[in-house]
Amino acid sequence: MRILEIKSNPVGPLSRPVLFKPRTTCTVVYDENEAGKTALVDVLVNMLFRRSTAQSRFQSRRFRSFEGHVRIEYQGQEIEFTGCQDLDKFLGLPPEFSRLPVVRGSDLAFLWSSNKDKKAPLIDACLQYFSSDLEENLPVIIKGIRNEAGLTPKSDNWTQAKMSQLESILALYRNRDAYLRALAGRERVARAARRTAAELETVGRQLTEVSESLNRLKEEQKSALYAAASRLREKLEFLNRRYRDEGHERYSHADASLWAELDAKRQSLAEKIRSLQHEINNNEAEQRDLRKQLEDMEARCREAEAAFRSAGESLEAARDAAGNRLQARAAALGTLKGLVDTRNTARNQKKKLFRIYLTAPLFAGIGFILFFFRQYLLGGVVFGIATGALAWALAGSNSLKAAEKESDEKIINLLKEYGVPHPGRVEAAVESFEISCREEEDKVKQNLMEAEQTFRKKEGEHNTFVREREALRNRLENLSQHQRSLQIEHDRLKTDLVQADYHFAELVTRTGKPDRGELETALREKMRLETEIATTRARLENCLGPAGSWPERFLELRPFFERCPRPRPVEELAPLVEELETKARRLKEDERALQNRYESLLRQELEVSRDLLAAGCADIGTLASRLTEAEAVLKDTVKRALAALWAQRVIEAAKEDLENALLEPLARAAGIFYRITGRYHTLSYTRQAGDVVFKVAGDGVEYAEEALSDGTKAQFLLSFRLAVLENLLRDEKGFLVLDDPLLNASETRKRRAVAVLLDYVREGWQIFYLTVDGVTANLFQEQGNGVVEVLKVEDIMEISRTEAGRGVQEENLANREGSP
Repeated sequence: MRILEIKSNPVGPLSRPVLFKPRTTCTVVYDENEAGKTALVDVLVNMLFRRSTAQSRFQSRRFRSFEGHVRIEYQGQEIEFTGCQDLDKFLGLPPEFSRLPVVRGSDLAFLWSSNKDKKAPLIDACLQYFSSDLEENLPVIIKGIRNEAGLTPKSDNWTQAKMSQLESILALYRNRDAYLRALAGRERVARAARRTAAELETVGRQLTEVSESLNRLKEEQKSALYAAASRLREKLEFLNRRYRDEGHERYSHADASLWAELDAKRQSLAEKIRSLQHEINNNEAEQRDLRKQLEDMEARCREAEAAFRSAGESLEAARDAAGNRLQARAAALGTLKGLVDTRNTARNQKKKLFRIYLTAPLFAGIGFILFFFRQYLLGGVVFGIATGALAWALAGSNSLKAAEKESDEKIINLLKEYGVPHPGRVEAAVESFEISCREEEDKVKQNLMEAEQTFRKKEGEHNTFVREREALRNRLENLSQHQRSLQIEHDRLKTDLVQADYHFAELVTRTGKPDRGELETALREKMRLETEIATTRARLENCLGPAGSWPERFLELRPFFERCPRPRPVEELAPLVEELETKARRLKEDERALQNRYESLLRQELEVSRDLLAAGCADIGTLASRLTEAEAVLKDTVKRALAALWAQRVIEAAKEDLENALLEPLARAAGIFYRITGRYHTLSYTRQAGDVVFKVAGDGVEYAEEALSDGTKAQFLLSFRLAVLENLLRDEKGFLVLDDPLLNASETRKRRAVAVLLDYVREGWQIFYLTVDGVTANLFQEQGNGVVEVLKVEDIMEISRTEAGRGVQEENLANREGSP
């Protein structure tokens, strides 16, 4: 049984419709309180049950208008619930189990029964459900039989009333061996007390003897201590006097270290000053060389600058001359082309006049012919025209010949002026002049290129000299700066050397030693004396205590020395004193142990006698008579109880397997609860005033339900619901909707509970877990191994929009396919 689809209109914080299809068997909705997780539970409850059922069996809802459905798969079939029918009725389950799959944090503990005025725990529903097949008269019969025999209703034990009747008899019969052992033990304790008293007296005598010997040894030890301390005090006074006389207080090891440090510092400073002076001298010599090189470089720069300027002026003059020459050539070429064009024009005109020469005789012949035919007027006109044309042609021809000759002369003179050889033909003069112009242009360009190369060369030489001059200047400046820094450092080192010499002289004066060797020899002697003084002082303190109490200790020990003027050495007496002290301590411990044992034996004897007197068994005869009477009463009571049990077994044959059915969910719940807590392994319940009270046990201690913390109680009730639902569904796998039941649990128990829930998922169960706890969501992700999907409410609404859009597309496609 699993949920396939949830669809609903907007409810409460769910501002958009919900259309959610779970993609995994475990979905965790992790979001804030205000995001709408509780509204999702409300949607499930009101879709799976009718409105009235949801209101009566669950807590009151904030939202009353629900539209949508929840589609469920059960035994291979898909069933859609819209709030018009109840899930428990559809599955054939009693109404008390309707809320087992839905666990809300707020109503985890109780389940509403059909009686709205009473909240009955879930165990009530279990008892009613598993015992519903029994006939009502069978419990009445069994109850009557057991009451007559004095047995309790639910176990093969006597009732409290029967036990109170048999209490004295059962106690006597049950404790008869204890009474016999008590009588025997009382006699053994009395004999042991007498032996212990004798041993205690012997140990007391030995302890007195050892204490007297120890006191005598301690007095001799104090006398020896006084003698040793007197010798040590004389030695300490001698050492202190010698220390003062030799003047060891004026110097210390710090002075030797300072002496060595000042020697090293003076040598180091002198070496550094010599090194700096040598470097300063080298730097000055290098500066002199650089200044000389700089003077030579200045002269070279001036020479290079003059050559560079001369080359620039030559380049500018060459450029001007080349421009003038090329411009004159270009103008001459234009003039030449004009003269050639003029000559060619004259020649062309002469050719045109030649045609007139040819036509004039023709017109003259026509005129003679016309005269011959006596056409005098027309002939005269034609003859006049021919004569006029001939005269005009002759005049024009002479003029053109003169112009052509003048052009030829000018062309020849122009070619001679520019040194161009005459090609022999006037037509080739322009081409020859153009060739000459190009050659002249090439020559001018070559000359300009050579002049420019000379200029660039001089410019490069000038720039090279300028750069070298700047480099020399920079180097000279750097050397000057370095020279100043070296001089400053030299002066500082000289000052430090003067101070070091002053401190050294002061150290020699203060120590009174001329050299370091004598100082070190005196320090070794001082160290030897200080070590011997410290050793002697330590031995005195070991003998007499702190130095301030030595006079009092001497006065205190002097009487012992007067009584024992020749004591043994302290080293010889110390083991003897320690041995006697050890023996005395051992005897005191034995005496104390024997005293405690003697007092304990007396108390045991007194307690045993008191118990036996209270039980009326002061001796063996009294105990035997009382046991005979108790045996007769017990035989009669046991016969009645056995008869009642045999009758009950016959009646209970009709109950089938009621006890197993009742104990199986509790045993399974105990296993789940132990996996979550790691502590409580047993569950039980009792009836109190018509109600059921749970108890849990772990580590040998039993706790009532009200003694558990809120988190532990929630884990117990969750375990019990899981066990009952699992027992109810048997082979069918169900679904669980959990609204943060682990919120109050520790991280360790959360981890274990998540592992339990994921085991259900791997067995085929479906779980919806809604939480505001990030730790729980992370635990599901860590342990889920791909079977867990963590979403927010917003993500569910995004999925809803996607699924809704896909549904619209499928519906449109189906409409198009169905249309003709």
